[in-house]
Amino acid sequence: MVYDHSHRLQRLVLWLEDFEYSLKMPQLVTHEHMVRKKTEDALREAAAFERGCIQPLHRAGLLGSVLLQLSPYFPKNAANLKTLISVLDSLSFLDYDYAVEFRHRSWLDGEGELIDPEAMAILKERNISTVLIDGPGLHIRQGKSASHAEPL
Repeated sequence: MVYDHSHRLQRLVLWLEDFEYSLKMPQLVTHEHMVRKKTEDALREAAAFERGCIQPLHRAGLLGSVLLQLSPYFPKNAANLKTLISVLDSLSFLDYDYAVEFRHRSWLDGEGELIDPEAMAILKERNISTVLIDGPGLHIRQGKSASHAEPL
């Protein structure tokens, strides 16, 4: 027996048209290339993701935000700050709502309760939001870093 599921497909298409998609930058960028100091590779992959995934959703009016969830093996140091800034500056952060999640404790202030002021300044300068960090021993509070974010 053959069943006609076209009415279900039509409902699904209507539902998907009203759906907002928030994306996560591929781990190839955030967990591999950035951690291994392969900045040029990170820039190339991030640009490809922006072109192939972010731009089409934005054009269709379906894009929410885009998360860069940094690796817990990406500590704050001079080289990684330079890498982070390079990756962020390669993105169209004025066109899309980006957010960054810092997962290594070195990105926190001395008390371990707030995002490091230098890291916050980098995000604020680019209108990129922070993400609430809540994990074992991490309960970070932070102010608003972007116009598209709610204060934490």
